[in-house]
Formats: sequence, C-alpha cells, structure tokens
Amino acid sequence: MIAASDISHSSKITMPSVYRLLRYKFMLKLNSPQQAGQILVTRRKALRLSLAAVAARLGISQNRLSELEANPDRLNLDRLLALASLLGLELVLQEKTSPTSASEW
Repeated sequence: MIAASDISHSSKITMPSVYRLLRYKFMLKLNSPQQAGQILVTRRKALRLSLAAVAARLGISQNRLSELEANPDRLNLDRLLALASLLGLELVLQEKTSPTSASEW
C-alpha cells in the first residue's frame, strides 16, 4: 500500500496523475482528511462531474459541496460514504500492517 503523502510531495507527480496511474493497482492509505479531500476532488474531476451535478445528487448546494471538498474534516461518515459511492469509490477499513524490518530495537 502506498501512502498518499509518499507520492503527493513530488514536484513532477500531481495527485490527478497519481490517481490515474494507481487507481486500479493500489489503495491509498489516508493519513489526513485533506488527503481524502484531494482524492474525492480528483475522482470527481476524472469522472468529469461538476460540483453542481454531484451536489444535486447528494441533495446539497454546490457551495456546501465545495466547502466539504476544501474542508473534508467536516464530512460526517454518512456524507462521506454517500459521496464515495456516488464517485464509484468504496471505503475500506483494515487492520494495520506492521512495518517489517530486519533489525530489532
């Protein structure tokens, strides 16, 4: 699994290109609400859906959706699940994997 933070800081790789390259091969591990927001916006744009179209399908205003994309920490779980589903995404919770290292402390 690749953390979004591992790849989003490169000056040559943008989140949209990362999304296109990795969307079928890897799950992105989220470390912050802002990363979730980046993924949701990138997916919406990749699907060529406008803010207005997505907001209408969610039953909220375009301004509210714009605010939620900019501040994804304000998304409640119900809204996040609805938005992810509308964008053809799913949320997966799984047990953390232990870092593998050859040496002990």
